[in-house]
Amino acid sequence: MAHASSPTIFWYIAVAFCSLGMWYCAFMLVRNDKVGNYRKKIINRISKKNREEISRNLDYNGWRYDEFERVSYYTMVFKFWKPLSSFYKDTKLEKEIYE
Repeated sequence: MAHASSPTIFWYIAVAFCSLGMWYCAFMLVRNDKVGNYRKKIINRISKKNREEISRNLDYNGWRYDEFERVSYYTMVFKFWKPLSSFYKDTKLEKEIYE
């Protein structure tokens, strides 16, 4: 009789573990999408600023892209407890992004 309850507990634990895994995957898919969209917006703003500099014959050296690449895509995805806007705070790029 002791063995009859053992598999039942195992299945509850297995179902709970699988459920948590599915929720985590769904959450990470949403986070991945948000990070991708956020980085696209930043790239568009950087590109616009760079085109403006080039058209005004200013000394273009690509510093915005260097600053942008300091924070990797994977860092932004896997540090899900941090809001996306916090990754470029206190950098030279912050002023360019949030104008």
